[in-house]
Amino acid sequence: MPLTLPVMSPPKAVHRLALRDDAEAPSELREWIAKRLMEHESELIGHDLALVASELASNAVVHGIAPAHACLIKVESPDSVRVRLEISDSGPGFDWTRAPVGEVTDLACGGRGLMIVAALSRAWGWRRVHQGHVVWAEFVSG
Repeated sequence: MPLTLPVMSPPKAVHRLALRDDAEAPSELREWIAKRLMEHESELIGHDLALVASELASNAVVHGIAPAHACLIKVESPDSVRVRLEISDSGPGFDWTRAPVGEVTDLACGGRGLMIVAALSRAWGWRRVHQGHVVWAEFVSG
């Protein structure tokens, strides 16, 4: 599992959102993220972040247990902006050894979400928490 990037400075902003428990959750999350990124951040990482957000929100709604939440953390340094997206739900998470990253057939209708997350983010992973689990992905501009 990829490790998190070291934090160089305190977060500039931390935003939280309670996700809907329906098919509209990914769309709502994309709009919410877009409102929290500055224009230059959106141009550099916005599209990748929006796609990963959709995948993680979909996983939380389809495979997790409500309630689900999103947390967007921005850390700025003089030469870059790092954004970390965390999606949490009350479900038990998944068995990392059985996660289908890279093991999907060409004809499968699903199972590519974590492959997309791995391809588009700088780092990603998951952890168990007291009331469920968190899946996170990090993006860096600059």
